[in-house]
Amino acid sequence: MSILSIEHISYSYEDGTKALKDVSFSVEPGEKTAFIGANGSGKSTTFLCLNGILKPQAGRILYKDKPISYSKKELLSLRSKVGIVFQEPDNQLFAASVVQEISFGLFNMKLPRCEIEKKVEAIVDYMGITPFAQKPVHLLSGGQKKQVALADILVMEPEVLLMDEPVSALDPVHTVMLHEKITELPKEGITIIVSTHDLDFALQWADKIVVFHQGLILKSGSPEEIFMDKELLVQAELIQPKVIELYTELTERGVLRENLPVPKDFQILKNYMIEAYYAKI
Repeated sequence: MSILSIEHISYSYEDGTKALKDVSFSVEPGEKTAFIGANGSGKSTTFLCLNGILKPQAGRILYKDKPISYSKKELLSLRSKVGIVFQEPDNQLFAASVVQEISFGLFNMKLPRCEIEKKVEAIVDYMGITPFAQKPVHLLSGGQKKQVALADILVMEPEVLLMDEPVSALDPVHTVMLHEKITELPKEGITIIVSTHDLDFALQWADKIVVFHQGLILKSGSPEEIFMDKELLVQAELIQPKVIELYTELTERGVLRENLPVPKDFQILKNYMIEAYYAKI
């Protein structure tokens, strides 16, 4: 059973922009999926449809094989299970303080105050935001706001997490911090879909890559399958990750033997080169 499925959905904005054109795909429970594509390719619109913020004008979306209903009650239930962290945290955060922000959804669920306090304390500790938990949200840095936006969703204990450009415009420290959390969460049973321009991260992290272009899905497959397909990347207006580019050149020049597994990072490629060096001594 797929946890999320899209069947032939299309969506156009009021200005006539056709953001999605007969798009279909599915995500399995626990799968780490990366959406890649140029700006305007349809990634963010798909996220908004998956969370029920936008309603497709054709096709349907299924959560655990059940079509999404757009009644207020059903949408609230869906959003407690399928959470979205927006690219710009200011579009998500609105409460006066960090603790109030993280508590908001739990109060809407009418949970007992003692349970809310326990859940908030646990997620604040997990996300490492205790030092600024009482600060006004508007005084936080961009990286801190991203941490709070993620805590905002995780405290609801979602089954699926949608993250739109999670490390966009972040400094190196917060980039590493967010990447570590995105890597940890699937081990705790959360299915994650990330929209990203960071193809190096997508190569290392994802189980499946979905390539968007002009409102269409060109292809989905493993990171190795997608990033070794130069023609596909050119069509999607994307650049091959540097580690794949160097690996391909070294293989073509005979420096590396053929049929080695495609390296997902430079450390693996470095190990291949060391092995090749000693094999020739």
